[in-house]
Amino acid sequence: PENDFLLSSLALIARPTKVWFCACALEVGILDCKTPDFIGCTGGAPNGCSPRPLSRFLEDNLLEGILLCPETMGKTMQIGTYEEVVDLCTLNNCLVPTFDFGHINSLEQGSLKTEKDFKRIIDYSIEKLGFEKTNKCHIHFSKIQYGSKGEIKHLNYDDTVFGPEFDGLAEILIDYKLSPRVICESMNLMPHDALIMKKIYLNLLDKNKKL
Repeated sequence: PENDFLLSSLALIARPTKVWFCACALEVGILDCKTPDFIGCTGGAPNGCSPRPLSRFLEDNLLEGILLCPETMGKTMQIGTYEEVVDLCTLNNCLVPTFDFGHINSLEQGSLKTEKDFKRIIDYSIEKLGFEKTNKCHIHFSKIQYGSKGEIKHLNYDDTVFGPEFDGLAEILIDYKLSPRVICESMNLMPHDALIMKKIYLNLLDKNKKL
């Protein structure tokens, strides 16, 4: 029953985004398309493809070697708390979480202030998914303006009103020896802010080595 609920939640996540995968008919892959490099489509399946919900591919184990990364959401009316995303990822080995800490901070009304706040999220993932799968996670990071219903808009890292700050997360990544893919999602200074985050991480890493 619990797995049925999670699979139905996955269908709800997949359906509004109109992301479908195509039925297997080619030896080169899982796709019933004339173009072998087609993986998914937005806005409905193209001609010649038989649309199937993503949950069916998980049930039939047709996604071997492919990682799908459901993301935490930032608004109260969306599916995607960090617990929901992690629990969803227990269903199949190909499901790995994307932790958007700006979204989490927005949804939880500015909860990510200390190292301990980031730790509870990573600890939950390790408890449910194990260290190896957590280590494969994707991370989106940016400061985000939020209101009573959650996320309003992405901001640049120099914002001093809304969080979160990257230092707390960087400490956890170093302490746990995690090496996820971290993607900066600042409003319009992504390369610049990504370098700021990298410097924060490297400075903390160097400081920890000297202790």
